[in-house]
Amino acid sequence: LDVRIVVAPRKAAPGLEERSSTSMKERLREMLAAEDAAKQQLPMEAFHRSLPWRFCFCGGWMDLKWCNELWSGCAITINIAFHEGICRDECGLATSSRKWAAKLWNGGMPRHLGPLRAAQFLWGAENFDAAATEERLYWAGSQDHC
Repeated sequence: LDVRIVVAPRKAAPGLEERSSTSMKERLREMLAAEDAAKQQLPMEAFHRSLPWRFCFCGGWMDLKWCNELWSGCAITINIAFHEGICRDECGLATSSRKWAAKLWNGGMPRHLGPLRAAQFLWGAENFDAAATEERLYWAGSQDHC
C-alpha cells in the first residue's frame, strides 16, 4: 500500500481568528452555561399563585433510581396553596418542574389539556435533553408533574 499522511497547515483565512476543536468546545460550554443561567433567571415570583406547589408528604425520592432500587414504594404528594413563609424557589417543592411549566404555558396551567396529558408534556419538556441517553441517573419531576 502506498499510504501517505499529509498534515496541512492550520492557518485561518484573513479576517478570521484561529480556532481549534478545543477552543470551539470551550466556546460551546460557555454558550450552554450562559443559556442555563438565563433559564434560571425566570421571574418565578409572578407565577407563585398560578402554578401549583407540591409537597412530598412521605415516601419521596421514588423517582430516583438509586433510591427505588434500595427500597421501592409509593410517594404521597399533595398540592399546597402558596404561602410566602414556606414556598420559595429552590426549596424542594417542585420548583424545577414549576419553572418548566412557566416556560411551556406562559405562567398558567393549560386549560386545553387534561391533567394526565399536561403531566406528560411537562415531564417530556423537563427531561428532553437526557431522554435518549443513559447518562442521567434520575428523571426529574416524575412525581411533581402529577
